[in-house]
Amino acid sequence: ATSGSKYEVDRYVNLADNEWLWRTWAQMYGAIGQSNLLIKRIPELQGVSQAVKDRYLGAAKFHRALNHFNAVRVWGDVPLMKEPIVDFSVAGEVKRSPQSDVYEFIAADLEDAANTLVTDYSHGMRKKLSLAAALLPAPRLLFLDEPVEGIDAVASRQIKELLVSFVARGGTIFLTSHILEIVERLSTHIGVIAQGRLVAQA
Repeated sequence: ATSGSKYEVDRYVNLADNEWLWRTWAQMYGAIGQSNLLIKRIPELQGVSQAVKDRYLGAAKFHRALNHFNAVRVWGDVPLMKEPIVDFSVAGEVKRSPQSDVYEFIAADLEDAANTLVTDYSHGMRKKLSLAAALLPAPRLLFLDEPVEGIDAVASRQIKELLVSFVARGGTIFLTSHILEIVERLSTHIGVIAQGRLVAQA
């Protein structure tokens, strides 16, 4: 463990005592690795205007910034992954960067992404942006269709906590989902609809 980490067990290998942590690590840094590959290859695209390349680069950098930010929230000091790395799971190769350096890198990525269109983001990112936009006017009622479908595990947990907090403050949510875990955890009233008709409720 390191002083910047929030967890005593902090090895980047899949062991019995840290499987969920390892999976979270692998998901976040796998996404960062994909972003780095895109950032490297987009400028090499042929037959594509510079304006389009800039939009794609902005989307990739926003994605990289978001996953670095989520990693900091989980671990504290984390590796700063700027280049594509083939095998980043070897514990001996992991080097941490101070949170201040990671945040500075995140800020630079977000600045580059400032002019990116929402349509250039991934499905999961567009869903998160849509939810954020829906919450901005402080509504009392929300209609949500599969709010965590296509969302990564860390963001999914954050969204669930956000929805619980919204209801605790007096809001109401009509939510549709085929994931029973979400229904059981978040719902106070449940209805089953078949062929457009309410056939059961509890």
